[in-house]
Amino acid sequence: LADQHKRVVSQKRSFEDLIDFQTKKYGNKYLEYKQKWDLALNFEYEPDFPLYIMLEQTYKCPLRCVSCVQGYPGLRTNYDLNKSGNLENRMSLEMYKRIIEESAINGLPSVSMHNNDEPLLIKDVHERIAFAHNKGIMDIIFTTGGTLFNEKRLKEIMDAGVTHLCISVDALTRETYTKVREGGDFDKVNWAINEALKIRTNSGSTLPLIRVSWVTNTYNEHELE
Repeated sequence: LADQHKRVVSQKRSFEDLIDFQTKKYGNKYLEYKQKWDLALNFEYEPDFPLYIMLEQTYKCPLRCVSCVQGYPGLRTNYDLNKSGNLENRMSLEMYKRIIEESAINGLPSVSMHNNDEPLLIKDVHERIAFAHNKGIMDIIFTTGGTLFNEKRLKEIMDAGVTHLCISVDALTRETYTKVREGGDFDKVNWAINEALKIRTNSGSTLPLIRVSWVTNTYNEHELE
């Protein structure tokens, strides 16, 4: 119970640090956005333009997780790279910039770089993050399975302006991980989490907020605590 309490306090402190950092950077604009977010969650506020959008840029993923549509046997979305190493059938940079520019004009405060895809399949994703950041979008969320990270790509993405780095694990042990995240690499994901923490510590920055994501199912529910 003591350890659990420490984790809860640590998570709360990290979130409060993010709020403090963003408020110092953006002022009342950030606080107003967070207030509107809370009101919208309770259906007490309906914005003229979304407070948050999720960009499905590839609809591709190397993993076949049991909790995701990508793991459904009848809906395989294998990804193919051409000879130059670029992903085929991705959202064009032109389309991406058009969406971000229109959103920025309308005051969009928050964007996610994924929906049901793996954003690390996009070779220039760090440049796309930087573009959104430079357009004044305050919260940029990056959710990934983490298996495609190397040190260079991890640092590029963290330096580009991501505010929330969410790495999906859904397991405590290697045995459970192989059941819930088919195609993943348990050791690689653990390395990515620890490397992200190290990079953030060495940079002296509060951001990004680093979160380990968990979707409960019958395969992993015994490891939740």
